[in-house]
Amino acid sequence: MVSPLSVSMALGMTRNGAAGSTLEAMTNTLGFAGMGDTEINESYKYIIETFTALDPKVKLQIANSIWYRNNFTG
Repeated sequence: MVSPLSVSMALGMTRNGAAGSTLEAMTNTLGFAGMGDTEINESYKYIIETFTALDPKVKLQIANSIWYRNNFTG
């Protein structure tokens, strides 16, 4: 299942590796203008912790990951 939260978190992880105009564009598109990296990442952490604690019968699993190659030349 792909949820809006999952997509937002995946783009947030991608944003963490961005720089320059890409970072600025991602920050604005995701609605994070005026927020710093720590604040954004802590917000995602808070969401995960909150959702996990809502109902002990529900198991929240997130499988987002980023894979990269150090030797990629583009």
